[in-house]
Amino acid sequence: MMKLAYSFFVLLIFAGCALQDAQPNDTNQYVKFFGNANDEQANAILPTTDGGYLLIGSTKSFTTTNTEKAYVTKADANGNVQWFKTYGVTSADDASITVARSAIQIANGNFLVLGEATLNDTTNFALYQIDGDGNVVGGVPQQFAISTKNDQGFYITQLANGGYLLSGITSSTVNSTSRDLKLIKIDDAGNTIFERSEGISNAPDEITNVIEVTTDKGQDFLLSGTIKRGDAASAFTDLVVVRATENGLYRFAIPFGKFDNFNQQASQITAFGKDFIIVGTTDANTNKDVYIVKVDVEVGTVREEHIVVPGQDNGDEEGVAIEPTADGGFIVAGTRTFVNGTATSSKAFLMKLDANFGVEWVKEYGDIGKDNTGLNSARFVQAIDGGAGGYLLLGTFTFANNQVIGLVRTDSQGNTLSK
Repeated sequence: MMKLAYSFFVLLIFAGCALQDAQPNDTNQYVKFFGNANDEQANAILPTTDGGYLLIGSTKSFTTTNTEKAYVTKADANGNVQWFKTYGVTSADDASITVARSAIQIANGNFLVLGEATLNDTTNFALYQIDGDGNVVGGVPQQFAISTKNDQGFYITQLANGGYLLSGITSSTVNSTSRDLKLIKIDDAGNTIFERSEGISNAPDEITNVIEVTTDKGQDFLLSGTIKRGDAASAFTDLVVVRATENGLYRFAIPFGKFDNFNQQASQITAFGKDFIIVGTTDANTNKDVYIVKVDVEVGTVREEHIVVPGQDNGDEEGVAIEPTADGGFIVAGTRTFVNGTATSSKAFLMKLDANFGVEWVKEYGDIGKDNTGLNSARFVQAIDGGAGGYLLLGTFTFANNQVIGLVRTDSQGNTLSK
């Protein structure tokens, strides 16, 4: 394995610096890379009970078949690799295509990793239980949603009353344009309690994340996602917030943008006091901008909506993750995309907002010191000690014209820390 744990590129926060091809270890910045530079994709990060992290995604690096495989890396608190594993269905090097999308750590110290597995033209939810060394308990994943053709597992949620909720999307055929949300509840032993699909007929529904909430009516789920209005190619998309009971039945679904001619997309929902904040993207200002909605889930009403522009005339900016900070504001992770003729490039960014959603600062992260312009994107942000200890950014970055998983640690102002 060529372990990429490099601090190799000059970040865009150093405005005005001369740009050149950066070399491994030529800076002291805390920027760690994971994989083998063959199309790694970051999907999630999980803080672990030992103070480290579990990074979840996919890779083509470590198989003889050059097929995408679920990829999990365990890192310590400093981002140093402790172990990594790839996973198939029958073996790590089988003919399947697998992806890992989310994970939780359970009471015995093991991890449950949810994603999907495609084999013989059928895609099912795939749930791996792995031990502290990354070995699959039982040798193979448990598969769910096997009665339909195409089912992708996105999020696993541990429930306060026991068991787990598996959430994803489903369709009757692999290339179908009609997709619905799918919810599967299992008990602690992995037995299915219910399996339900919900959505709008003939519209591609997408799920972005799920959290469990305690409300006046008991334990419910909040799901954020995106729905499409109609079948036509010109139809618009709405950000949607769904509240469902512990039995998977909808209490309400709130779409945002249903009366306009613009596109809204959801990326993440997170708790904020008694309310909840959803971050996503809108093209209401022609270019894409960060879109933030605050909702009251008890009565299903919208408290606030904000369109936040991280910069002027700087291309499309998409919000992908948000977390409250100790000063009453927020930290947002996102991706900024530029198009110059036929060339497209992108940078990950962090944006600090005050309590009124005003922009305090924006910092960008990405590699532009290559012959081909890099494609870099954010996936997750964590505020350390409420932001006073800085931020942790997970993303996918260009390295040697391929994609790798990257972990960036910054100070409270978004500047990368020294190693």
